[in-house]
Amino acid sequence: MATNPHVIPVPTILNVVSNLRLGCALDAQEVAERLCNAMKKNDAAYYHDFFTEMTILRLSESEAAGTTATCFDSGMLACTGAKTVDQSIAATMMYARLIKSLDFPVNCQEEDIQIRSIVASCDVKFHIRLDDFAELTGGSSIYNPRLYPPLIYRMTNPSVVLLISEGGKIILIGARVIHFFLSPLN
Repeated sequence: MATNPHVIPVPTILNVVSNLRLGCALDAQEVAERLCNAMKKNDAAYYHDFFTEMTILRLSESEAAGTTATCFDSGMLACTGAKTVDQSIAATMMYARLIKSLDFPVNCQEEDIQIRSIVASCDVKFHIRLDDFAELTGGSSIYNPRLYPPLIYRMTNPSVVLLISEGGKIILIGARVIHFFLSPLN
């Protein structure tokens, strides 16, 4: 059975990254210590180096399962690991409520969440001649199979990076809205 060459493959979301400003400064070490003492089912780790202090949080609750939040002293919270935009928003708010429960003056709303990046993949189900593709796209692509086998194709509108393999597998990185992934596949 032959596949229709005009059917656009639907990308599968692998990761959604979102940011939220909590509206207050945090003490990353205090957040980690208080969370570890208060709730044994949650993981919190404190990290410190010369440049930054942050706490890395993982919740075992179903809405946030598989996600990780990084909280910085500046009050910025970054959530990664969600498989949908809705899951990313729900998990981000769950982490914000958790920090607020530690008596930090968190002042933010769900509308304040910014989707920073979506990573997705798809299979176009045909062989791609990467040498020819690199030549056609000129300065927008990088292809050196001895250093890195996939071709790196940087689009400007929408701002998306595609990692393209010879076998037809494509990883799409950097869109902030899921429908931006459909135009590069056309």
